Amino acid sequence: MAQKPSKGPLSGLESSIYSAAYLGDSDQPAVLIIDEFAYTRELLAYTLSQAGYQTHTASCARGVLECVAQYAIDAIVLDVQVSGRLGAEFLQNLRSQDTTRETPVVVLARSNKKSHVLRVMQHGISGYLIKSQFSVEKLLDSLSNAIASRP
Repeated sequence: MAQKPSKGPLSGLESSIYSAAYLGDSDQPAVLIIDEFAYTRELLAYTLSQAGYQTHTASCARGVLECVAQYAIDAIVLDVQVSGRLGAEFLQNLRSQDTTRETPVVVLARSNKKSHVLRVMQHGISGYLIKSQFSVEKLLDSLSNAIASRP
């Protein structure tokens, strides 16, 4: 049974660095959402849980490490400007960890500059979505494709 906030999708704005937002059946794919803004994390977690995903959230690198140590994560949704770190640096750190080396990553970004996109893509991401052009359908398609192509 999924654990959901008692007052709606945004009532669980946690202050911790890591949260198991919505846990469904163990056969549902697990997605880790990394974003420094609690509102965005909770909104994405709620949206993905409604689409059949287990969701976990983290606001920083330490939260990511805690989450992947405890749960099998099938995909990551990453805001590339987490805690002021550049997305490419954060992705490089993710790829250097045994637990996240092969995990598909779908990036959410504010920038669509070619140089930024290319720099982030060097780290083997599965999808790149521009926040200003965001749609739930695009995110769900990217996640579905990323999980289906996971080694």
